[in-house]
Amino acid sequence: DLSNLVVSDDNSFATAARTLYGGFLKAKGISQYSKTVLSPVTQLRNFTTSSMFALSQGNIGRGANLYDSMKLVFDDATGSGADQFAKDIDDMTMRGVLGTNTELREIQDLIRKGARGGGKALKGLEKLYQGSDDVWKAYNFKFETNKLRNALNGVSEEDKIKYLTKNMTDIEIDKATAIQNGMPLKGRIPNANGTIDDLNLVDELIKDRAGQIVRDTVPNYNKAPLALRFARRLPLGNFITFPYEIYRTGANTLKQSLDEMNSGVGTIRAIGQRRLMGLMSATIVVPQATAMAAYAVSGISRDEMKAYQRSFGAKWEKNAMLIPVRREEDGRITYINLS
Repeated sequence: DLSNLVVSDDNSFATAARTLYGGFLKAKGISQYSKTVLSPVTQLRNFTTSSMFALSQGNIGRGANLYDSMKLVFDDATGSGADQFAKDIDDMTMRGVLGTNTELREIQDLIRKGARGGGKALKGLEKLYQGSDDVWKAYNFKFETNKLRNALNGVSEEDKIKYLTKNMTDIEIDKATAIQNGMPLKGRIPNANGTIDDLNLVDELIKDRAGQIVRDTVPNYNKAPLALRFARRLPLGNFITFPYEIYRTGANTLKQSLDEMNSGVGTIRAIGQRRLMGLMSATIVVPQATAMAAYAVSGISRDEMKAYQRSFGAKWEKNAMLIPVRREEDGRITYINLS
C-alpha cells in the first residue's frame, strides 16, 4: 500500500507509464507462455527432464510407483480422483510439495489477468504442464516417505522422534507436540466423513521430513527470494526463477546427503550415501556418458566440437555442454545444448 502511494493515480504521465510497463510484462509473459505451455516439445521435455531430479536424490528403483504418481495427478487435473487419491493430493499440497512449477507460476505472475484464463483449452494445457511437474514431485515425496519409514523401522520411538525433529522450527515442534498430546491440528484436511483422522506422531513427522526434503531439493516457485521476485518483473530477460532453483536445489541436495551421512542411525547414513551417488550420477556420469555416446554415433570428435564452440557458438553456449547430433551436408554441426 505504501509503494502504491508513491505514484499518484491522478498523474496522467504516471498512469501512462504504468500502462506501458504493464504491457511489456504481459508481452513477455505471453511470449514465454507460447514457448512452454503451448509447445508440445516443451511439454514433453518438462516431464522427461524432471526425472533427473529423482535420479539426483537416488530415488530410482523400489520405493515409489511412477504410475501411481501419474494417476494421482491426472485424477486431480480431471476431477475424477478417488477419495484416497484426493486425500493424498490435499496432503501433499498442504505440505507445499505440489503446485509449485517455477516456470508456469512465473508466467502466470507476469500475465496476471492478460492472457490467463482464456478458455478451457488453455486451462487444460496449463494443468498438463503443471501436472508433468507434479508427477515427479509426488513420486519423490512417496519415495522419500518410504525411505524414511524403512530406515527407521526397528529404531526406538525416542530415537525416531529425535532424528525427525532435528533442525525443526518452533512451529513444527509445536505441531509435533500437539499430535503427541492428541490435540486437533489447525488446517488439517478432513477425511471423506468430515472428521479429522487420528494422527500418528512418527508417521506425521516422516511425511513432514519427506515434504521438507522435496521442497528443498526439487525446484519450487515459493522458495524464490524477494530479489528474484522483483527481477522477474523486469520487461526483458528469460526465466529467472528456474536457474536460481537449480543452484539452490543442487546445494541443498549436497547438504542433505552430508547431513544424512553424519546421522547416528546407520540406515539413514545409507540414504545419504545413495543421495550423494545420485547427485554425482545426474551431474557428472549421465552427461558425460551421453556426450561420449553422441561423439561415437555422430562421428564428430570432442576437439572438433570444442573448436566449433569457441569459434561459432553463441555467447551463452561458450561454457555449456554441447552434444553433437549429426553433421549437415554443408559441414554445419547440429547439436543439443545439454546444459
